[in-house]
Parts: sequence; structure tokens; C-alpha cells
Amino acid sequence: EDALAPTARGDGKILERNIKKVNFTRDCFVFCFCSQGMDFLDMGRLKKENVIDDHIRYVRGKTNKEVTVEILPIMQEIMNRYKTKGKYLFPIIESENEKDPEQSIISAQRQYNKRLAMLAKLLGDGIKLTSQMPVYSWAVAAYRNGMAISKISEAMGYSSDFALRDFLLSLDEKEESNDTNKKIINNIFG
Repeated sequence: EDALAPTARGDGKILERNIKKVNFTRDCFVFCFCSQGMDFLDMGRLKKENVIDDHIRYVRGKTNKEVTVEILPIMQEIMNRYKTKGKYLFPIIESENEKDPEQSIISAQRQYNKRLAMLAKLLGDGIKLTSQMPVYSWAVAAYRNGMAISKISEAMGYSSDFALRDFLLSLDEKEESNDTNKKIINNIFG
């Protein structure tokens, strides 16, 4: 079922509501990427008290390490777009009085991944989007811009850089293999 397709009755309200959800999904993705690869679950936990001057300070859920991220203009724009009346920075947790906000965030992540899959479908064949994409994409972008793996790990709040190191170095090996293959083929046929 295509959630963006108009209904047989032509119900524009459903289409409008779904477009708002897709826009929110896109903005969450961009915000996570721009926040040094912040995990969606950590984004869902952000409270207004995490904003200190022009920075966001939070504790990464998986590692319990503190992370500080400068608020860039695009991030501020997204934050302004989704201002909430309650204590949370984004409207991910349904209610301030929820008994288990963590469960609400996990449920929201499932919805987020479903909407990312829908966005990927709209973008075309071969595109895959998940909640982990902004995390790894930022790490790859930082690495390709010359940032040391240890600094990337630190910026992302990782407790160790072993897994990240293996991931990033495997990209180098794939690129080197592709480059070498091109050279070999060009030397033989070229």
C-alpha cells in the first residue's frame, strides 16, 4: 500500500498527513546526519535542557558517553520547525506523562524505518535507507574529509574505535581493489 497515494475518495487530508510524516522523517534523517551521526534513539531522548548555548550535549545511549555537537544553521532550522511545548526537543515521544518513554522511542524508530523505506522507494531502485544510514554516512564523510578514526569515534560517542576502524578501512580496501582493477583492465585493454 502506497501511503502517499490519494485514496479512492480523494481524501486530501490523509495525503497531507502522510506528507507531513514523510517530511518529518526526512528532517530527522538530516538532523541525525548533521549531528555527527546521532542515533535516532538518542535524538528521540533529546530534551530542551540538552541545548546549551549553541550546542547540544547528550549521553549516547549505546555507550553512555557524553557527546557535544555544535548546532549548525540547518539543525536549528529543523529544531525550530518541530518545537514542542513539553520538555522534549522533538515530537517523538507521544506524551510527557508516558509511563515508558523508552518504549515510545523504540516504537517511533520502527515507524521511522518504515517511512525511510517508503522514501527509498520513491527515490528509485537500489536506494536503501535505514535509521543507521546517517550514523555511518557521517562517519564515512568525516573519514573521507581527513578526520582521524579516533576523532570520529570520539565525536560520535563511541566507546572504542575498533568496529568503526574495521568498517572505514574496509571501504578503503574496496576502493583500492576497484582502482587496481581499473588500472589492470586499462593496461591490458586500454
